Amino acid sequence: MIFNMRREYIFSFLCLSFILPFFLISLSALDFKWFIFGVVSFCLFSVFVVVKDKENFLLGVLGLSLGVNLDINFFLCPCLSRFRLLSGGISISVTDISIFLLWFLWFAYRNKNRMVINKSFLWPIILFQFLIICILLSFLNSIYICLSIYELKKYCLIFSIILYLFFNIKNIFKLKCIVYTILIGVVISSIVGLLQYKIGASLGFSVLGETQEFFSQRVVGSLETIRRVSGLMLHANMFGIYLAMCLPIAYSLSFANLPYKDKMFPFFVTIIGTVALVLTFSRASLISFCFGMLFFALVKNQELFYRNNIFFLFIYLFAILIICFLWGGKILERFLDSPPEQLNYRFLLNSAAIKMILAHPFLGVGLNNFTAQLEVFSYDKIIPLARYPVHNFYLLIMAETGVCALVAFVLFFLFALKSGMESYFISKDEVLRNISLGMVSGLLAVFLNCMVDFTLALSPLLMLFFTICALMMCIRYNFCLSSLDMG
Repeated sequence: MIFNMRREYIFSFLCLSFILPFFLISLSALDFKWFIFGVVSFCLFSVFVVVKDKENFLLGVLGLSLGVNLDINFFLCPCLSRFRLLSGGISISVTDISIFLLWFLWFAYRNKNRMVINKSFLWPIILFQFLIICILLSFLNSIYICLSIYELKKYCLIFSIILYLFFNIKNIFKLKCIVYTILIGVVISSIVGLLQYKIGASLGFSVLGETQEFFSQRVVGSLETIRRVSGLMLHANMFGIYLAMCLPIAYSLSFANLPYKDKMFPFFVTIIGTVALVLTFSRASLISFCFGMLFFALVKNQELFYRNNIFFLFIYLFAILIICFLWGGKILERFLDSPPEQLNYRFLLNSAAIKMILAHPFLGVGLNNFTAQLEVFSYDKIIPLARYPVHNFYLLIMAETGVCALVAFVLFFLFALKSGMESYFISKDEVLRNISLGMVSGLLAVFLNCMVDFTLALSPLLMLFFTICALMMCIRYNFCLSSLDMG
């Protein structure tokens, strides 16, 4: 019977037979959150085997992954001695990497005779492949290979998303589906954040990525505590930069050439998202957001005051004034609150990262092994339970995977920025122009934030970051071909 089947399904059953025994053995050892995530991954994988319309199915999975922020690989070093977490993490990682290999084999086989791709996409694909090669080479220096495997599955998933977007986002409807999925995710996360602030506790959505412990921070020299919301992220700082990345996209649609009724939802997202961003009381996220929005305003310039835009501009400014009146004092307290112990700890992390880079400039100490090797490279021994990655994502990339990996990452990002700005100036479609500028503004906010935090260490943020980069390239080279490109 198997010889009568189409050849691409053979790959599916081979992968299925390889994963199933290992998956079932370790499934019983999973914590509840990991159990849910593992079952979902395996079910999606099983559905992928038999579903006929694989392209639209994958688009649906992509939309689900953007709307629901799941993350399981964060600060796992203290968990290495716990068999349940260790076996569960490896099981899920192997399953997801196998899903990627299955998808890639299927994708290559199905498209080998009709592989049509704009040559402009080759450079970002090559750059990301080079990044993955640097990541794989860093395994040579990893103390804990399992920690590197946890992170490798993340980059495999991102590579599949990039390839899928390049080949399939060729009509406005699919682009609109993804953009509005991002906005719906912002609304859901923001509502959760507002409820957290009102109640003063987590809502119990840990399966969806919410932290189990609500974060209240005491102001130095005062008995007052500030409630900091984290939405469906693990920390308020991560939630803040998630909003700073997405809100310019929502706000940009308020200036698009759309009917007023179609502008209302993006503008609502902007308002509720801005309130949630303020309630994170994340200093770096607020500064990054202001930087991104300032860039947006400078590029739009006089267009901000066009008759169709002036209403949304003044309503948003009025909302900002209300926010400042309600929480301006607490925001000021947060900016004046910098405990010396915190600054000293960050200095120790930076020093350790620089020592790692000098010791292993090309291969790094191993993907996701910074905290594992922190004690070896730190001048002062840091308490194991208080280990965190260095609060500079660029130092973190160099320390873990080498200088070449950072070069590949930055070049990929710059190519995406170039694509977004070219789309804004070339496109004759007002909606595409504004979306492109909003995406550029959001990514610039993230790029600035990465200098003072390990922003993209969280899976949903890293996936969303590369997804937006790929979407900007799709808009530029699938929708905005210029006469120069045609020639």
